[in-house]
Amino acid sequence: IAAMGGKPLYALVSLGLPEQCTGLVPRIYRGILGIAKEFNVDVIGGNLSRSAVLFVDIFLVGTASKNRVFLRSTAKPGDMIFVTGSLGGSIEGRHLTFKPRVKEAQLLIHAVRPTAMMDLSDGLGADLSRIAAASGSGFEIIAGEIPVSDALKKKALSFDERISRALYDGEDYELLFTVRPSDAAAVPAQLAGVPVSCIGRITRTRRNTIVMPDGSRKKIEKKEFQHFRRLNQN
Repeated sequence: IAAMGGKPLYALVSLGLPEQCTGLVPRIYRGILGIAKEFNVDVIGGNLSRSAVLFVDIFLVGTASKNRVFLRSTAKPGDMIFVTGSLGGSIEGRHLTFKPRVKEAQLLIHAVRPTAMMDLSDGLGADLSRIAAASGSGFEIIAGEIPVSDALKKKALSFDERISRALYDGEDYELLFTVRPSDAAAVPAQLAGVPVSCIGRITRTRRNTIVMPDGSRKKIEKKEFQHFRRLNQN
């Protein structure tokens, strides 16, 4: 919702759990209601059932202005590519503590009109490839401009290893967006204190590449988490 320029309004929560886990219900709902209050979301219903395994399924409804809905399929050759925050290393715990970029997205769309936007859930390499494919284009990003997370900087990794993790770790939950070259200067350096980085541009050719510090170009691999990989292999 945030990455399409919208605001969340309502949530439906479906909770299933084994009988021995019923004591977790108050704690789970305290967490849900706490984050819902922070983003002015009303929990309006859902379902509670017994299950062999614990699961929590949340359905959100939001709203957006008719002429301010942003898609992944509308990037144009020459558009500049931006990301919020830092990337990679989410498995170190950040994937459990991230903040939805609702406020940041609203500040962005009032400062400049993105040509395309989506959230980063499967990693920069996979999600930027999705924007390019949906828009019928390619992209070129600069390795040295990719904002690597502090979690990766603290590890004994080479430059190439850090960039690879930033590209393919996933679960960053940052905003990935493009703007016209003429609008690039209007993109704020920060949104609600979250840094914004320009990392490359959309290209006319359908090649997805990254430019390394030595000037060499490498192809972006199509790496992403596949929920049904085992089923597809059978």
